[in-house]
Amino acid sequence: MNDRCAVQLSASVRALAFRLKPSLGGPPSACVGVLSLLAAVAACASTAPQAPGVAASSSSLSPSRASSGKQRKPGTTRHDALARGHGNVDPGAQRAADQAGDDTSAASRGVVVRQEIGAIHEGQVQRLLRGAQDGPIRHCFEQGYARMPSLSGSVTILLRIGVGGRVVAGQFLRTTLGSRDVEGCIMQSLVRIQWPEPQGGDAAEVRSEFGWEPADERLIVRWPAETVTRAIASDTAVQRNLAQCRSGATGTFQITGYVDESGRFVSLGGSAPSLNLVNALDCMVQALTSLELPVPTAPIAKVTFGV
Repeated sequence: MNDRCAVQLSASVRALAFRLKPSLGGPPSACVGVLSLLAAVAACASTAPQAPGVAASSSSLSPSRASSGKQRKPGTTRHDALARGHGNVDPGAQRAADQAGDDTSAASRGVVVRQEIGAIHEGQVQRLLRGAQDGPIRHCFEQGYARMPSLSGSVTILLRIGVGGRVVAGQFLRTTLGSRDVEGCIMQSLVRIQWPEPQGGDAAEVRSEFGWEPADERLIVRWPAETVTRAIASDTAVQRNLAQCRSGATGTFQITGYVDESGRFVSLGGSAPSLNLVNALDCMVQALTSLELPVPTAPIAKVTFGV
């Protein structure tokens, strides 16, 4: 209660006592005093400082899909929706974000509860992805395009963002680019970004999809996967090298490659079944460069196959 309220209440109490003194029956003047006292109390209550509270949690922490726009490169055609990114979290992430604004939560009682996967600020993720796709990622593609004009395809990337907004793990879930150099450049571009801090967990997951169509489809012939798998089946040296690369690992390695008039792969890329098998993927890509294949009926043949 401030000093002004104290003075006002004191005066009202003295006035009421004066009016009640002649008779306890409460003459009309006493009613006036009671009303004055009540008015003073109400005035003080309206000027009382608001009790400190907890700000409501932002709804932007909720997991949802976000479109991050299209990319365009002169001389090529892009898909209508080449880049799509969204915060991808466990269902418990939204509950954690909601509890952040509840002063009765465990955190307000001095207990900090964190789960493994939390939410991440969707709007900031969208802006960062758009900036990367218009800047360093586009630069990665253009470098590869300068070396091989037939370069095209799409990628799906999963990033795990840790405490401090740093990428702690990144993986290609799918890629049909067919260039380990370009794929590595793209991943490094995303790793260097300072991402938003995960909320309600030790990490958050971000998924992004984007790609490029070929400059001239007439320069490329598409091969079925069987064209490569039959060639591997007839080459014992390549089979042996691939088995050594796999080293007992399970799962399918999805690989995309380009074959020129020499009947050999001139570029290869792909995705591993798990993050810890990236080195095995690099080994397989190297082993496949010696595989003898048919001569394509166009300047370049493109093929995607599993190993």
